[in-house]
Amino acid sequence: MSLQTSRYESQNIVNTFNLFLDSENSSAIGHGHSKGDDVHVHMEGESVEARDGEIIRISLTNFTMFNNLYHIDNTNRIIRLRTASSSTTYVQDQLIRLTIGNYASHKGIATDFASVLGTALVTEAVNAGAVGVATFDPGTSVKPSAVDITKGQRLLEFTLTAKNATGTVIAHNLKTTGDGVILQCERATGESYQILGAERLDETSATLHSFDVTMTTTTVTVKGFFPMQRMSDPYVYVRCENVSNGLEMGVLDSAKGVPNADVINSNILGKVFKDVEFISYHSQTGDEYFMNLQQRRLSHLHIFLTDSKGRRLGRLPTQPGDTAAGLPGTGVDTYNSEKQATQGNLYFTAVLKVDVIRVRNPQGLESIPPPFPQPAREAQSVLTWPDYGRPKH
Repeated sequence: MSLQTSRYESQNIVNTFNLFLDSENSSAIGHGHSKGDDVHVHMEGESVEARDGEIIRISLTNFTMFNNLYHIDNTNRIIRLRTASSSTTYVQDQLIRLTIGNYASHKGIATDFASVLGTALVTEAVNAGAVGVATFDPGTSVKPSAVDITKGQRLLEFTLTAKNATGTVIAHNLKTTGDGVILQCERATGESYQILGAERLDETSATLHSFDVTMTTTTVTVKGFFPMQRMSDPYVYVRCENVSNGLEMGVLDSAKGVPNADVINSNILGKVFKDVEFISYHSQTGDEYFMNLQQRRLSHLHIFLTDSKGRRLGRLPTQPGDTAAGLPGTGVDTYNSEKQATQGNLYFTAVLKVDVIRVRNPQGLESIPPPFPQPAREAQSVLTWPDYGRPKH
């Protein structure tokens, strides 16, 4: 019987203690596979055991880490760009990326998007046969501006104008209708649709648009459908791999694939809000975040951090490395150093409360059990009664 279907007769704490964690330098001092955001704790001689009728409960009472993460990272900056020339002899499909970092305003993100897209469109226009295109200039068209923020709309909008090296407006030779320029925010590449206020694309398509794109022979105008965001995930999720009775919606672990149920077994111990400098949580009652383990002996604890999709912080499932934020590398979606979680500043401290709780009083056998049979060397042999036990005389 699982802990979801079982019923507690009572909840009496028979033993409790605090477990203090610090994942900094854990790979050198502790378990060799530990990292700053993924730590293994071997209890060794200090293991916790529960007897009949008892369970082990782990509660998160305190969590602190420095916010060495970026609002825009590899999980929310990728947009697919599809282009076609006016003669449709040139068709291109590529991924473009917002610049990693923290942005002080929504206009900063919109300006970066316009710059990244403009740079990509210059190459596309040249390859499509346009002569002399040197830039796609957004000018002063980038919104949201200060006026838009006052209105509270936060809607993305900008117009890119094809110009030559002297600043003269020229034709870009891209198709001006249909599939001339298609921008797509795909679910498989992260949450850029949340940042830019676009429509999410759940399946691969060569024609669907995530933005409202309109074109002339010299311009490309891009508009977002929904309000922009400066970040896509305000929480860090603290997870414990030990089997427990927690439940979660499938979207919270969708990085492993689309689940076939709305609610699945959960390994989430707690979620912690990202503040400006710290990511911290302190329990008020000690009972907000806890899990009841489905094991009677706790000798190994595996605590790791993820985002709301079950991904390592700042990284897509396909991306290697142990860095969530830092100096960009020369490769695509890489960093100059991939050791932030092992030799850098990606680590946390936490306090876990471990309780051994008696939830029922098991009923034992009250009658005297039958005695064990005697060994064969001491047992009496089988008696033989002649003539079926009738007397001879």
